[in-house]
Amino acid sequence: MKRFLTKIVMMILLIPSTVFAADNGTREADTVADILARTISYNEVEVMWSWDKIIPQSVFVDFETGDFSQAEFTNDADYPWEITQDAYEGTYAAKSTNSGVNNSNHFLEMTVEVPYDGVMSFYHKVESELDFDGGLFFIDGQRMTAITGIIDWEYVEIPVTAGVHTYTWSYTKDFYGDEGEIGSDSYYVDNIVPYTRRAELPEGWLYYDDGYMLSATGMGQEGADNYWAVCFPDMSAYAGQTLSKVATMLYQGTNATVSVCLGGTTSPGTVMATKSFEVTPQEVVEVELDTPVAIDGTEPLWIVMYNNDAANPAAASAYCGDPNGSWFMLQGGWYDVAMIGVSPRTWIIRGYVEDAEGRTVALSQGDFNPNTNVTDDDKVMSLTPERGLIVGTPARAYRNEYNYNLYKRNIFTGDETVTLAENLTDTVYIDNTWATQETGLYQWGVEVTANNSRIAPIVWSNILEKNMFTKVEVQVELNTDESVVGTEITFVNLNEPEYSYNVRLGSTTKYVWDEFRKGTYEYTVHKSGYESDATAEVVEILDETTLTCTLTEIVSPATDLYVSPTGWAMWKGEEIISQGDEFFFDFEDGTTNGWTHIDADGDGLGWANTDEYLAEPFGYESSQSILSASYNNTYGALTPDNYIITAEKYLIGDMSKLTFVVKPSDPSYIAEHYGVAVSLTGNTSPNDFEMIWEETIATTEWETKTIDLSKYSGQEVYIALRHFDCTDNYMVVIDNVTLINASKSSRAIESYTVLLNGVEEATVTDLHYRHEDVTAGETYTTTVIANFASGEAAPVEYTWTAVACDEYEGVSDLDIKYSDGNAMLTWTLPAEALGALVYRDGELLTDEILNDESYSDPLTAAGTFNYCVEAVYEDYVTSCLQCEEFEYDGVSVKENDANAMRIYPNPVKDNLTITAEAMTRITITNTLGQVMYDEEVVSDNQEINVSQYKAGVYVVRIATETGVIVERVVVNN
Repeated sequence: MKRFLTKIVMMILLIPSTVFAADNGTREADTVADILARTISYNEVEVMWSWDKIIPQSVFVDFETGDFSQAEFTNDADYPWEITQDAYEGTYAAKSTNSGVNNSNHFLEMTVEVPYDGVMSFYHKVESELDFDGGLFFIDGQRMTAITGIIDWEYVEIPVTAGVHTYTWSYTKDFYGDEGEIGSDSYYVDNIVPYTRRAELPEGWLYYDDGYMLSATGMGQEGADNYWAVCFPDMSAYAGQTLSKVATMLYQGTNATVSVCLGGTTSPGTVMATKSFEVTPQEVVEVELDTPVAIDGTEPLWIVMYNNDAANPAAASAYCGDPNGSWFMLQGGWYDVAMIGVSPRTWIIRGYVEDAEGRTVALSQGDFNPNTNVTDDDKVMSLTPERGLIVGTPARAYRNEYNYNLYKRNIFTGDETVTLAENLTDTVYIDNTWATQETGLYQWGVEVTANNSRIAPIVWSNILEKNMFTKVEVQVELNTDESVVGTEITFVNLNEPEYSYNVRLGSTTKYVWDEFRKGTYEYTVHKSGYESDATAEVVEILDETTLTCTLTEIVSPATDLYVSPTGWAMWKGEEIISQGDEFFFDFEDGTTNGWTHIDADGDGLGWANTDEYLAEPFGYESSQSILSASYNNTYGALTPDNYIITAEKYLIGDMSKLTFVVKPSDPSYIAEHYGVAVSLTGNTSPNDFEMIWEETIATTEWETKTIDLSKYSGQEVYIALRHFDCTDNYMVVIDNVTLINASKSSRAIESYTVLLNGVEEATVTDLHYRHEDVTAGETYTTTVIANFASGEAAPVEYTWTAVACDEYEGVSDLDIKYSDGNAMLTWTLPAEALGALVYRDGELLTDEILNDESYSDPLTAAGTFNYCVEAVYEDYVTSCLQCEEFEYDGVSVKENDANAMRIYPNPVKDNLTITAEAMTRITITNTLGQVMYDEEVVSDNQEINVSQYKAGVYVVRIATETGVIVERVVVNN
């Protein structure tokens, strides 16, 4: 029921488009129309030209060069395919090498530009464990053939349309090792024809089977409805003809119904004719349709069989390589039998097409024989292909009165054009210098001459590449301890922009391209908050290259420094933000290292790397990712509750975010439900975790998700991805899991140093400072230096003249009393004062000017405290401090009760949770002493919404039956 997954890998085209050299877009009358170059061996390039457009008829890849040079193959990096002498014909063929490697899938791939609608073909064989291992072939990511067991060389022919197509041959092995006969445990491929003209289709039988009955399939019980069918997608060659009869064979059963349908690509379309008939098991029956079906050539043709009096009625031959020969209905849907857990096979169903004159081709019983001793002479038709080559199709003879000069140039290096031959009379030339050519992009040009005189400009061929890829490594260094996560590396090819590269670093400081296009690039390395020594730098990449880039932290000085005449200094600068840890997991190592697992539903299945689970690469712009299943091809529907959890705790900062990309594995089954959970304690039990975000997938494409973790700032947590609350879909797939600390900039400011007349007075984390003991009338210079992780910013200065604080009236009537766990301060402000600032033991308690004449300071421990209040006037001129001592005897909650109390998260953004035994009242005040919350409480757990509070520090006073607890919390809004 589920679809196998593949990832399409783009490569260089096998046959590049022909390049024309004509200044005005038209061809002069006396010059060749087309010139085509192709490699025919490791040392030879065949160059051919024509007075008419060259239309390639076919390309032939038989590996007889002893290597993979006949085409632009992409070979598997881990287990590359090799050349073997076990060939279909000749000496050499291609062979997989992952024999004995369980849970592996390794490929050989080529991308081809097909110039016309036609067919592609190849021979293959396999020696593998039956049904569980085998060879697969894909076109553009869609599986076209599957071969398993011990199968000798078979011919495969598949229709292809004009355009660019990717062909992939893959040998896949399951998890569980091998049982039974496996031979060499390998997949073989030979005689690849990437495209050729479709053979003229004779009137007569349409079919996929080979004439031998080898197996049978059905629902497995009598009385069940069995539907099986073949589909012929392209009927254009039969336009104007009719389908008049059907031939088939049943393995079991005596009654059948055939339906002929037109239309439909994944299921039969409109029924055009139906007929019921009786059969003798394992004998051919031909059924004349009461009404022949007219074929207009625009719609697929389906022949559908039905039976309900047998367990396994559908007779099948060996798999032909085309899934259109093996459709089966299950639970109301149509599937290739290989998609529902049945080994590949082809139904014995044929349809007869005749023209208006009613000519027929008779079938003999020997054409359909359940025994395997039937010879090839008994088959309906031979499928052995002719071996094709690239040939021209001129409309008229070549102009023999002309001669040709042949040239070669390297447009990559711009070297001088080389003359290869002069006064040629043939239109084919073999250049045997290919093996010694340097790196480059080569073209061959033909110039037409008559009587040794040039009569037309040179016409240039398509481009052939030589050694155009190399290895490039970029190493990034920071002058701080910050992670390189998120650093962007960009290469823009100045001559071939399609070969440009862009990547973002994870936790590693380098990135390597194993296949990097040689050329001239504009090279940039960028990270927010850093200066780079590689910004739009032009580099030549001609050989294996290692580039090192140093990123230097941008340190911003303090700004807008001001000092009042009474010594109050203030400035603007970067906030000092609580930093947290970072990580990046792309799972390209094929494992889930760095994570632990909880199988909460207990079914023995959980999160896994796609490399451990799928036959094909599956990742976000990569090969691997992680997945969890809600359906399994072996066990059916699942009800997952699977956690994948960081193996370590990570420190969360004010700006911490978790990001990842996610998609469903099957676009037809997308409703996977998953989420993110966090634990402050352990990572071994679901009870440790709190769900902080969840969703049900509603799209078929990759989506980026960002989860805010700032509510846990200052705390170390385990982070989990959880797949749960869903069933009977397929898989949720997640990649590029990243913990980032994306603050306003990447700069890590640590403190500010304050100097007075060049002498250091203090290092502070606030954006203000009060100078003490200055002399009225003296001129002073205040200097502020911002300190970053990588060093100091440029100093800023402000010169001012001191005024005595006693020239400004201070507060009066300062009084301090104990009130319900607080020191309650009251005073009287002068009439002209803007407000007051309050200090305790020299620490400023009010970050902003307090307009009130009272302030409540929570008392957390016994002691004697020195409280001071100063009046503030315009331009932040301040009066002298008015101070009083206050003694507190320490009446509070018992220590063990305080230890049992929890306030979280801290810092907080939305909801603050408070837990303590026997709470009676909770009061929250800001730094101005204003009461923000004051409620009686009758539970041991209280949740308070603080999303409307301004960012800052707040005091939480918790009264219980045994005393009072006072804590500070930070609100980040």
